This record gives sequence, structure tokens and C-alpha cells, in this order.
Amino acid sequence: VVLNNYNGKPGATVNALQGLKDRLGEGIEVLHEAGCDVVSGKGRVATKIDKEAGFSGGESVKLEATAAGDFIAFSVPVETAGRYEMALRFKKFPSRGMYQLSLDGTKVGTPFNMADAKEDYDGLIRFGKSDLTAGPHEFRFTVVGKDPGSDSFAGHFDQLQLTGDSDRSVELEGVKAT
Repeated sequence: VVLNNYNGKPGATVNALQGLKDRLGEGIEVLHEAGCDVVSGKGRVATKIDKEAGFSGGESVKLEATAAGDFIAFSVPVETAGRYEMALRFKKFPSRGMYQLSLDGTKVGTPFNMADAKEDYDGLIRFGKSDLTAGPHEFRFTVVGKDPGSDSFAGHFDQLQLTGDSDRSVELEGVKAT
């Protein structure tokens, strides 16, 4: 067990998982794999929280993907069942991959490219509408390739937007990634 000051309070040492749970608070389910930190994908793909002023909320989740098939998944609770327009705010950058969204195991929309010649914090992709039940839903973003001009499969996932019966924006750095 790795112990460190994961809660931002001097003199109060907790493990990384407890630090995440404490920061997220009530209502957000923290999923994890035994013997594993905040990693996932077909292997053990690292993720990290980047802090940059251009991100909504000042932070974003970066997936350090290295190949097609790597993925990141977010378990997002929906409070009110209904029909929702789904969108992702992300950071465009020259060295980024191409991703496919799956919602609860079903592909949604077409693959999208996070690469762009210039850095842009306002990348937005709309996935269309889906009927969502109340409860947690898995939003999985799987690498399907990379832009011909990119040297990386990485991606930044900033904010998930659900617009419909009960509008909600989810800062993804506040959701446990698996």
C-alpha cells in the first residue's frame, strides 16, 4: 500500500483510493481494480489529472494511451431517467488519438479525432441523444487510431455534458476513471 498526502492536508496521510473518495464526496461511486492505481485499458494505461487554466474547472483527465484498443471509462450517475443529448468537451492538440464512445457497452456515434494543428481547450463532440435510466452508466472512450499527423494516441477528457430532462455537466477529473 502506497501512503502519501493525497488529501491536500499536511499531516493527514491516507492511501490514494481513500484520497479520491474523500475528494469526490457522496454520490460518486469510486471503482477500482485490486492491485491497480488509476489505470485501465487493454493493458495498464496510465491516467493523470492535468491542471491548466483552459480546462473547465481548471483540470482534465489525460489518458496516456499507447495503442489502438486502449480505453478509459467513467461511471457517471444519472439522477433522472430520460432522453439526453450527450457531448464531450476535450482538449485538441497535435499529438492526440482518435476515439470511439461506448455507452454501457454499445457504440455511440462515429469515431472522433482529438488531434488538431493548434492547442484548443474548446473541442466539443456531440454524440446524439440516448435514453438513460436513473443510475450509473459507463461512458467508455476507446482508442481506434491516431491522426496521420499525430505521434500519439493520448487524449484529454474534460467535461461530459448531458442535456435533456435534467441537464448535467460532469467534470471528468472528479469521476474515478477505470
